[in-house]
Amino acid sequence: MMRQPFAFLLLAAASLMCSNCALTAASATETQNSKTMDPAIAAEAQKKGCWYEYLPEKAPGFCLRTRVTLTWEDPQVNVGYWQGLSPYPPHHVIMEAKGNTFILHAGYEWDGNSVGHTELAHLMPSLRHDALYHALKEGAPLDRAQIDAAYKRDCEKYGAGLDNLTYGALRLFGGAFNDAGMHGTLIIKKTEPQPAKP
Repeated sequence: MMRQPFAFLLLAAASLMCSNCALTAASATETQNSKTMDPAIAAEAQKKGCWYEYLPEKAPGFCLRTRVTLTWEDPQVNVGYWQGLSPYPPHHVIMEAKGNTFILHAGYEWDGNSVGHTELAHLMPSLRHDALYHALKEGAPLDRAQIDAAYKRDCEKYGAGLDNLTYGALRLFGGAFNDAGMHGTLIIKKTEPQPAKP
């Protein structure tokens, strides 16, 4: 009797975890069986000025890439001071943390909700959550509880809907589902706060 709720919690947690499109062909096929994407996501990506690209050739049907640099200013999340650099020369900056500000540069790839159904409303919440979990996995000085709380607020802000049971599963199992294949995909370089300009 206890196994069914536990399995549901596990599936719910998995649906919220990131895999950042670092998928092999085999894992992309396996993931395809447990997730779907709203066709409106691909249609929206075709519009001029859309902030993301839809890249089904990277991981069939499930890979997205930012076209613009995005900035989140969130007084409830202190992301510290660091830069996330590409591990490949010339080591360009992929993301930056400046106290309560998180900057994600154009070209970042993610997969929406890794399991389950992804709608347009899920894109922005899943993007920040995936990127911050990615940085956490690579050693950024982040607090997973703050990342998950920010995800919950983003879901509310964008109308993505996140019930308490699913959020509880995220808190319990989120760390276990952070993709182990992401090691070595980001170099974390600590930075110092810049003095305020007079």
